[in-house]
Amino acid sequence: PAVIVAKLKNVRRGLKRWSKGLCKLNLLIKNCNEVTMVLDKLEEIRPLFTQEKNLRIIIKNQIKRLLKYKNDLWRKRHS
Repeated sequence: PAVIVAKLKNVRRGLKRWSKGLCKLNLLIKNCNEVTMVLDKLEEIRPLFTQEKNLRIIIKNQIKRLLKYKNDLWRKRHS
């Protein structure tokens, strides 16, 4: 019984660590979306500079990567 309890505690610690990582991932996605929204609003006012356009491309690619990573985490969790 002590061995099983120790193993369950290890699993619990691992799940807590994983869960915290997922929260950070959601925060990163939220921040990237906010930057994209700011750039979109700015573009409504004036044309974006080249650096701003490049930043938006980089941010959108980062969002795609983060969403793919989040999807992969969910698949691993539910398999």
